[in-house]
Amino acid sequence: MIRRIPRFIEGERDGLASGREKLLIELEDYGARMGVQIAVVFDGGTRPHSYVGELPSFEGFAGIDVFFSKRGQSADQNIVEIAGGILKKKRYRGVDVEEMDVIVVSDDIILNDDVKELGAYLVSPASLEYAMRDLSIPKY
Repeated sequence: MIRRIPRFIEGERDGLASGREKLLIELEDYGARMGVQIAVVFDGGTRPHSYVGELPSFEGFAGIDVFFSKRGQSADQNIVEIAGGILKKKRYRGVDVEEMDVIVVSDDIILNDDVKELGAYLVSPASLEYAMRDLSIPKY
């Protein structure tokens, strides 16, 4: 998503960590204003502190759950696992979750099929950008 929205591209010019931080700050504000829980998955190959584990690693950032993908997997693969786990438990961070509550943001066409199979929704980065600007739920 960072490389799909101009203001995040601009933020990344100071480095990947800077671009990620800008994204996370804006997502935290959006989540707080909308009253929604947000999880973000980044590719682990560029994780701070040289993480090389077999499981997705986890960090918190201002109320957002931040995951870094497993070694040898893309973030997209872990997105499917995490979304599937949330839908299976029907709870996330102590809140009841229905299928329609889980929205995945990506422009990956293959991920779209996997997400739909889970019962979640996939929206484009542009759709989330508009929703963040208008304080609305992304259109899918």
